[in-house]
Amino acid sequence: METVYIPVTIIIILLLVTWFRFRVRSRFRNRGARVRPCQVLDAPSFDLYHCLVRALPEHLVFPGVSYSRFLEPSGKGSGRKPHGPATNLQVHSADFLICRPAMTVVAVISLRRDPDAEALLREAAIPLLRYEPGQRPDETELHETIRDLETLGAVKVDEPELPRARREPRL
Repeated sequence: METVYIPVTIIIILLLVTWFRFRVRSRFRNRGARVRPCQVLDAPSFDLYHCLVRALPEHLVFPGVSYSRFLEPSGKGSGRKPHGPATNLQVHSADFLICRPAMTVVAVISLRRDPDAEALLREAAIPLLRYEPGQRPDETELHETIRDLETLGAVKVDEPELPRARREPRL
């Protein structure tokens, strides 16, 4: 009878060890979200990205940049917090951001209409170029548009506001 207890005890111990290992593995496996890598750009955006890189070799092109990376809230007074759409800069993202090599913004390219984002860019005086998702702009036209934006000085970066002298009206 004692010979039966030993194999049964060994089998029970093996089953318990197997069950315990399975529980520990499943506990670590189910912790957190499961993720896998994916494409950064879909096919139309990928084509537009390569078109931008070819058309603007002297500029840097960044896809999918959050507005909080190139805009900052500016409230009047040091203690005041801005209100309105400027407080949610992380919500908005530029489909493509065109920068000079010095990392100053030249223009934002958008593939969809977003009135709040357009208002933020307008307030910051950053030009917005909008294209349809399947539309591919002409490279020479795009190059000329960016060159014109730079020569017009449409974007003013890091220029401190100087107090304006009050002028008396002439009679």
